[in-house]
This record gives sequence, structure tokens and C-alpha cells, in this order.
Amino acid sequence: MQSTLFPDYFLEELEKTEGFLSQPLKIVDKFMDSDSGFEILKMIISDQKKHAETKKLRRCGNEILSNSGRSPMPAPVVFILLVARGFISGCYGKRGYGFLRENNALLRALSKHGISQFPGRSTIHENLGLLSQETLKEIFCFQLAMIQNEGLDDFNTATIDSTSVAADSAAPNTARLVCYYVKKIIEVFQKEALPKKRLIHHFDKILNLTLSILNCGRSKRIKQKRKKLNRELLLRVDKVLNFLEHKRIDDISENSLDALQPLYEGLNEMYFQITKEFFPERFDGEIQRRYSISDEQASFIKKGSKNSVFGYKFHIARSAEGFICSMVLNVKNPSDSKCFEEVVEDIQQNINQTPKELSLDSGYCSKKNRTWAEEQGVSKLSFSGGKGRLLLSDEEWNEYKYLRDFRAISEGIFSILKDSFDLRRFSVRGFKSVEKLLMEKVIAFNFEQIARKLRKKRNEKAA
Repeated sequence: MQSTLFPDYFLEELEKTEGFLSQPLKIVDKFMDSDSGFEILKMIISDQKKHAETKKLRRCGNEILSNSGRSPMPAPVVFILLVARGFISGCYGKRGYGFLRENNALLRALSKHGISQFPGRSTIHENLGLLSQETLKEIFCFQLAMIQNEGLDDFNTATIDSTSVAADSAAPNTARLVCYYVKKIIEVFQKEALPKKRLIHHFDKILNLTLSILNCGRSKRIKQKRKKLNRELLLRVDKVLNFLEHKRIDDISENSLDALQPLYEGLNEMYFQITKEFFPERFDGEIQRRYSISDEQASFIKKGSKNSVFGYKFHIARSAEGFICSMVLNVKNPSDSKCFEEVVEDIQQNINQTPKELSLDSGYCSKKNRTWAEEQGVSKLSFSGGKGRLLLSDEEWNEYKYLRDFRAISEGIFSILKDSFDLRRFSVRGFKSVEKLLMEKVIAFNFEQIARKLRKKRNEKAA
């Protein structure tokens, strides 16, 4: 008889368990008792040690102190909080943190590991933040292996789709970025007690121009109006740049000078960006467009007829039983067809096999992708939409109807992630942080799905 992590008595307990986070955390508790769970805890401890050593070297040079400082959070507690945070990105804020702190299932899970006082918000994020992306990826792969070993899914059938999520950044606008740079420059001058009256005057004018640009409305002469306002904005920016170039700041401290330099360069970039956009005849050089100060790696994402989103695009592969078996985050906005091979290779790496059946939308459709997938061992590859109808023969189109229906049913996974897992907008900034947050969501989603499949298995046995 094959051993299982979830015997009948556990399924009965799971069926009786109610409340938010209760069932996923029960699965996590059993998972940590397995060999895979033991390996995960070792990786968490390893990340904690690396972080502690790096911190000591940064403080003391090459001399390592014997005093280890504050002891790290126990690895099982880190794992539990990792899954809990995957359900609520809002725990970065006061309201979300209070919601987690009052969750009875989470409090019971922490008490089993000797945590009598709920950790502070900064303590939670600091301990989870030191986990590497490699560790999260291994947790994900161990999770998929457990799903296979328990017979919950064979991963022979999968569908791939992409979506976009807004970045944690204001809507991009060159005038708004100009305001930001000038305001920060004034703060540096204020800190150094340098004369800033003229700078403040320029900033007030720039702020008024920015408000006018953002509220141009939808008149017929909108382009001419914006061009006129941006011409005035350029004159003000030019005066600020000249003021910085001719103002004697020899007595400024080195730290403030280091802070002032990137602000000057950024404002200069905005000058050329506005010139390139509204007065191309004046500037024929190449510039790297900057859309955001807080998250420079975010970009505009356009998918089909949907409204463009300033944020990140990622691909998810969903199995026939509803588990996520791949998550690939893109840099900028490449077409789906160009990302197909990367996503399939990620699936192969995660589950150590190639799905026999793949169902895709028309965005992934191409003869090259079909040939490559067949070489990888995919026996049935279905494309939806008009492009798929042209690529597949009549016989294949009719035969793969069930795969197209499966893809249509799977569309709801993004709605679940955005609504039930708080993924309407990213709460972190930068590619690496966004990738880690997405992996947290995927891990949490799969634990929730494991609980659903086990409940279904229990009901089938009872019937």
C-alpha cells in the first residue's frame, strides 16, 4: 500500500475544519513533516545564515563578530507566514496586518512552534524578505512533486495564458516626474541651508503647468494645447538646470552632492524626453525613456483590445486539476508567441516531464511553436481563435474541442488570483521583488487547491 501524507483520519479532520487559512495551514503542517518539508526548512535556515553573515561583514568589514545578534525567526514559522502572506498582499499595510494578526488559524499554527506573541509587521517582512528566489522556486517544485506523489494530478494536460497587473507606481507622466525631481532638489538645498527662493519660484510654476497638462480634457485642440504647455515647461526646466550649473555649491557636503547628482541627471533626461516627444525637430538623438521613479523596471503592457496597464506581464500554466505548474514573469512586454518556449521549458523543469496535451490561446499560435512543441514530446497542441483555426486541420480542430473548452474554463484563474489572493495591484517594486511576490501567490494558491482536491477525494470515498 502506497504511503500518503494525508490518511483518512486527516481527510476527516480537514472536512470539519472551517475558517480562512485553516485548511491550507493544515496542509502546510503535514507538508513540513515530510522529507521535502525538511529540505525546505534547511534552505530557509541557510538563507537566514547567509543574510546574517552578509550583514555582519557590511558592518564590520572582514572581521566577523562572535556575537550573532538577534536570533532569527524559526524556519517553520517563516514557512507558515510565507503561505499566509501569499493570501494577503495587503499585510504590508496596517489593515491587512491586523487582519492576519486576528486570524485564529494562523495564531494556532504559530503557537505550535512556541510563538506566543504575534510578530511585528516589520519583523515578518524582514524575515520573509531574506528568502531567496531560488528557495521559493524549490518550495514550488517540492509542492508539485507532492501533488504528483499523492496522485492529485499527473500534469499531462495544461493550459498557458498571460495577464498583466499594475505596478506600485503612479501613472507615468513626464511633467509629474519633472515635479518630483525639482522637489527633491529643493529638499537637498533646504538641508544644506543654501538659497532656494528662485528654485521654489520655478517649482510653483512647474506645478501649475503640470496640473494644466494633466487636466487638458478632451478638446479638439488637445495636441496644440499640450504642446504649448510643454513648451513653457521646457523653459522652466531649462532655468532650473542653468541655476544648478551656475550656482556655486562648493561647500555642500559629500552626501548631499551624491544625492544631487542623480537628481540633476534625471531632470536633464526629462528635458530631452519632453523635447523628443513634442519637438522632435529639435532633438534627433536616442534617449532611454523613463516612465517611473519608484519602479523603473515596470512598463506599459498592451494585451489585445484591453486597456493598457503600466506594470508587469506574466504567464501561468494551469493543469487539468487546477494546479499552477509554471509562472514566468516578463521584462517589458514581449509577445506571447515569443515566450512560449520559455514557459514550456519552465514546466518541464518544475515537474520533470513534458505535458502531453497543451491548450493555448491565439497569442501563442505559430508554426514554429507547434513544431518545437512536437519535438519536445507534446502529442496534442490546441490553439484557439482564428489563428488556431487556420493552423490546425479540420480533423484536429474538431478533435481538440475538449482542449479549447478546458482553456475557456481555466480563464478564471486570473480572476481568482486578483480577487481572492489580493493581486489587483503589486504591493512591491522592482522585477525581483515582483517575481518573489508572484511565487508566494502561486505557492499559496496551490496549497488552497490541494485542500480542495482532498475534500473532493474525501467526498468521493464517502459516496
